[in-house]
Amino acid sequence: MTAKEISIIHPRPSSIVAALYTLRDLNVDVAILHGPPGCSFKHARLLEEDGIHVVTTGLDENGFVFGGHDRLVPVSYTHLRAHETRG
Repeated sequence: MTAKEISIIHPRPSSIVAALYTLRDLNVDVAILHGPPGCSFKHARLLEEDGIHVVTTGLDENGFVFGGHDRLVPVSYTHLRAHETRG
């Protein structure tokens, strides 16, 4: 490597995954990804082993284009109610 080359190593593959790991470190119980089904699936499964439940709103193309509010609200309320009943 020459003196002008810069090597940057990112510990996380994306900003979404970095945010998920930060939420885990803050002891969050549930993280809601407002995106397509399977978004960050691999990392979500790994985080579930650490005790954080990761769900997605399952946005489709229509939701991306015209807004995903109608998908986000029910998922948020469902998991908020589930969390309240647990403790």
